[in-house]
Amino acid sequence: YCIISGSLNNEKTLLFTPEIQSITAKGNKDKTGIDVELKGKSLFKCGKLFLIVSLKLQSAKNNDITSKEYPLEDVAQTWDDEETVLATIQEDDLVKKGAKLSVSVRAEIKDGSHQDAEIIGGGKNTADVEGFGKGGVTTTVLIIIIVVVVVVVLVLVIVLIIVCIYCMHKRSKVEKDESNYQAAGRSNVIESNNWDNAEQPKKKEHSSKHHYKHGQKHHKKHKKDKEMGIQKENKW
Repeated sequence: YCIISGSLNNEKTLLFTPEIQSITAKGNKDKTGIDVELKGKSLFKCGKLFLIVSLKLQSAKNNDITSKEYPLEDVAQTWDDEETVLATIQEDDLVKKGAKLSVSVRAEIKDGSHQDAEIIGGGKNTADVEGFGKGGVTTTVLIIIIVVVVVVVLVLVIVLIIVCIYCMHKRSKVEKDESNYQAAGRSNVIESNNWDNAEQPKKKEHSSKHHYKHGQKHHKKHKKDKEMGIQKENKW
């Protein structure tokens, strides 16, 4: 603690009054608490700075603790100079995952009461806690998931289109081959019929000639037999 003595103890505003330029608060990596970063001036370890965690009204229920004060010295993790302080508030009966919380900075004044720390450079001394939900999906993760899903769907659609085109091409080729095969079959049948029709007159012609020759032979034989019969009668 800073002990002020002498005439400075009667001054309302001291030269080393803590001044806050910025504050950030977010859930830590392991989701076991809140990491707070303070930046400003005259951030001395004098026991005069406090972090106030408040439950937002819309999140509060009956009998809920709505705010809690944490001495900065008790929760500070890194405090190497008077301009930057890193602190961690562990999960407790107020700091719970999923609760909508805010963190502010207060300073102790001369009468021992606590009031909002002074602000410099258009800064702020209050910040909403981010990234301390109940394992819910953050906006960034949600966007990444949506992009991945869209890409996967597009890839699937493209693959399906390619497969459909390939199947249609293959089917068309098969149908074309079948059509050519059937056409070739019909052509062979026509040629076979033409060949049969060409051979059939030859067979008929051959048959007619055969019958004609056979008739000529039979006629000659009959004529010869008749002449021999006449000769026999003359002898008698």
